[in-house]
This record gives sequence, structure tokens and C-alpha cells, in this order.
Amino acid sequence: MLHHPFAGHALGVGDLVGGSYRWRHYLGFSARSRHPARQPAIRHPGADSRYRERNLRRYFRGDAAFAAPDIYEFLEAEGFLYTIRLKANTVLQECIAHLLTRPVGRPPSNVRRYYASFSYQAGSWNKKRRVVAKVEWHPGELCPRVGFIVTNLSRPAERVVAFYNHRGTAEQHIKEGKNAIKWTRLSCRKFRNNEVRLQLHALCLQANHLMWDQMTHFA
Repeated sequence: MLHHPFAGHALGVGDLVGGSYRWRHYLGFSARSRHPARQPAIRHPGADSRYRERNLRRYFRGDAAFAAPDIYEFLEAEGFLYTIRLKANTVLQECIAHLLTRPVGRPPSNVRRYYASFSYQAGSWNKKRRVVAKVEWHPGELCPRVGFIVTNLSRPAERVVAFYNHRGTAEQHIKEGKNAIKWTRLSCRKFRNNEVRLQLHALCLQANHLMWDQMTHFA
């Protein structure tokens, strides 16, 4: 059985909120599986109590691996605002069929982007949810690039996509942990030992962030 480190970062600043160590199959999502350990995987140690007491808005951005009904229900029950990537399917594409037809006229020399927002309910969902679609027509390409996001944000579709695209910043913070601290180098045989090593790596990463903040503050 494989193990998988799981980390969360504060929005915008990159400070490590918390980290945990999970069995790989907790994150091997099936749209119809409802494993109880997948919901606490979103909670990071100590993060819930610290931020809930301050009554702050909490946001969650995730790729298509998190596109599962129990994740949506958990986030909604906990008061999170979320944007999660959805894999394309026939029903979703039919909802934006009018955007999938090549624009009339000469091919443009720049990228054309179109957005749509609609309600959608998959067979495994307990209710309808908002889905935002982005369609891009690139010069020299015959077919458009299409992406779908399920969200409970009320902002315009273009701003929802912009918010989701900032997930790339979080990816950079994760790469920082992988490359600088090597927190994925967890070679112990026992789960508990690797869990402790991950926490030590996370502590080093956060200490590095604090030192960097102090240096830039006094520079």
C-alpha cells in the first residue's frame, strides 16, 4: 500500500497551514466511493480550530481528483467556498454546445475565450450545483480547449476561473516543499515513522518561511 503526503497552504502568502500523511487509497477517488477518511484529509491538524475561531472565510481549490460528492457535501457543511475541476462528459458539453461551434469568419490571430455558467446535477450528487465552463479557441487549432469547474462561489464566471487558476501558486508552494525540504523522501517502512518525518519537514519549511518574511521585512 502506498502512502501520500497531504499539505495545505494559506491563501496568497504560502505559509503552511498543516500537513498530514495518508494512505494512497484515501486519495484514489472514485465518484461513488464514500470513504470516511477522505473528509478529514481536507482538515489539517490544528487548522480548523485556529481559523474557525477567527470567523474567516475558508476557500478550497482542487483538481479533478477531488471531484466527488462526499467532498462537496463536506465542504458545504464546513462552510468552505470551493472551486473544483470537473472532468468533461457528454452532458456538460451539451450544456455549452453553442460555444463549441467554431466562430464564423476568418480564424483570429489571438485567443478567444468564452465563459458560461449553469446548474448541473450528476447522478451521484444529492442536489444541483453551479458549474462554470471556459472555452478557448486558439489560432491554428481545430478544436477548442474546454474546462469545467464546480463551485459554490457567486462571483461571475470569469472571476471564478481566475480564482481557480491561482491554484498554480499553490503548486509552487508544494514544489518548494518537494525540492527544498525533500518532504516526499519518506523512506521509512512504518507509516507512523514517515508521518513524524513529514511533520519535521513541514516544521523546517515553515521556519524557512518565517525567516524569509523577517529578512524581507527588515530589508
